[in-house]
Amino acid sequence: MISEPEFQYIKTNGVTLRTVVKGDGPLVILLHGFPEFWHLWRHQIDPIVAAGYKVAVPDQRGYAGSDAPEAIEDYDILHLTGDVVGIADALGYDDFIVIGQDWGCIVAWHTALLYPDRVSAVMGLSVPYWGRAESPDSLVNPPGLDGKYWYIRNFQQPGAELGLEAYPEAALRMTYYVISADSPPGS
Repeated sequence: MISEPEFQYIKTNGVTLRTVVKGDGPLVILLHGFPEFWHLWRHQIDPIVAAGYKVAVPDQRGYAGSDAPEAIEDYDILHLTGDVVGIADALGYDDFIVIGQDWGCIVAWHTALLYPDRVSAVMGLSVPYWGRAESPDSLVNPPGLDGKYWYIRNFQQPGAELGLEAYPEAALRMTYYVISADSPPGS
């Protein structure tokens, strides 16, 4: 049975992150992908707690119940990884495990790369690890995707979210189609 979430509003790195916090023991931080929020991990929280861990599942900055800064540059990998470390700090942990799914993988991997003394283990789900970014720009413009749609690059443009807000059903339908097995190769 899935229990009701217990939220903490953690102030860190210039933002407040709505975070499900539950359990006792070593800290595991779970990071959602796009276009999700903490709810993605609802089935994993209680089993991880039952295994003896404390779990923290934030809505990452810009999502759901967390702050959404206006400036695009406030969403770079340095801010996002700083948010993760800030959660551990706020909860009183020197080290932690970080697990990401989709976009959360990129944040999780870079948290481990940028804070190796803080991250005791890292895991990415549903996205292959493509190595350390040569620069923050290589996350936005990865090699081989020139001229192709890349959602991370798309959301670096001012007003990119307006298309989603104007036609949310169509936007989600297209997003889920592109990532489905029915999508033609290369789309």
